[in-house]
Amino acid sequence: MVELIIAAVILGITLSFMVGPVFVLLIETSIYSGATKALAFNLGVLLSDIFLIALASYGSEQLLSDITGNNYIYLAGGAIILIYAIFSFVKKQKISVQKIEIQSSYSKNILKGFLINFMNVGVLAYWMTSIVLVGNRYDYQFKKMFMYFSITLGTYFSVDLIKILFARKMRKYLQHSHMQKLNTAVSIILGIFGISLILKGLLLK
Repeated sequence: MVELIIAAVILGITLSFMVGPVFVLLIETSIYSGATKALAFNLGVLLSDIFLIALASYGSEQLLSDITGNNYIYLAGGAIILIYAIFSFVKKQKISVQKIEIQSSYSKNILKGFLINFMNVGVLAYWMTSIVLVGNRYDYQFKKMFMYFSITLGTYFSVDLIKILFARKMRKYLQHSHMQKLNTAVSIILGIFGISLILKGLLLK
């Protein structure tokens, strides 16, 4: 049992520090919109992960194959992320972090977190692989698997809370030039990720 908990905690910490759309948008949301809005965004990501784990666990093999092997899903997800990256870059170029706080509703941030995570088909593929590996390790015992993924997501969410608070604390030390560079970096990372999904969709047979 101790081994299960340690393994789940390590996975949760690892997932929290993997650089991707969710990572950069979580930090950006905390700086621009506040810790509570970033928490709402993170809640959306958590709900998305729960949904994807359930889908990977109980979805039919044919359904999962159709989703992860469908090039149109990769194209649509990549296009949405790429468009968001461009929109985000243009929108924030003239924002002064010291004077302006971007207003957005909690529900909008929850939805944004859910969709950004959900549109990344690789997340579903990752959870599918994890379920197979963890299932084989614990003989597909529901109690152990439920505990493993609950601890993983709980750790992931908890570490993200620390990242949110840290990013918010850093806000007062950031000048406008720093924020422009941050926004450019975030947009580039999202753009690259969106393009990679589009290319994968184009190359997928």
